[in-house]
Amino acid sequence: MAHRLALPNACRFAKTLVLASNPHIQPKIDVFCYNIFLSPYYSVKYSIRQATGLDVDQIVGLCVKLAEFEGKFMQKKSSNEEISNRVANEILNDKFCAYFIAEEGTKVVGVIKIAHMESGLGKVSEAFVLDQYRKNGIMEALFEESLKWALPRGIKSLYLTVVTGNDLAYNYWKKRGFECDSYVSDTLIKMFKDVGGMVAG
Repeated sequence: MAHRLALPNACRFAKTLVLASNPHIQPKIDVFCYNIFLSPYYSVKYSIRQATGLDVDQIVGLCVKLAEFEGKFMQKKSSNEEISNRVANEILNDKFCAYFIAEEGTKVVGVIKIAHMESGLGKVSEAFVLDQYRKNGIMEALFEESLKWALPRGIKSLYLTVVTGNDLAYNYWKKRGFECDSYVSDTLIKMFKDVGGMVAG
């Protein structure tokens, strides 16, 4: 599924000029403009798909970055080797979970994992987007794609954990309907969302 990134402020004027010059152009178009987060005259578009074994190395790289960030708030984090082994095993062998990735060209810029934990319950984890690609709707697109995997499998509610102190992640998921359920520990907050009434797109 192809998506267009939301244009930063520096690009919006350029897009307005393009649309104004031709009223028949549809809003979803490729726009080449100056993007302060990427590089000059960069085509801003990405695609979402389920990961395969060929994506393991890039996914591990993102999961390591996530672990390093969360490690700032926790006393213990998984080693790079542990992360690599787990991700590879889950993608290749675990039919009860799936990874979805966002790609800009052949570069994996975002990832999310969803797992069927038990009857009607699913877990969201490994949700991460590279800094320079954030605020462009990528995580929303990844989450929506993961729901298409989860809902047909009878998942009625989702949960995730957020590291205490990671206000950015907590507020992000709260805006998307996840509510604080409990504190798993001094460093982890458990959040739930009911998806029983949703229909896979």
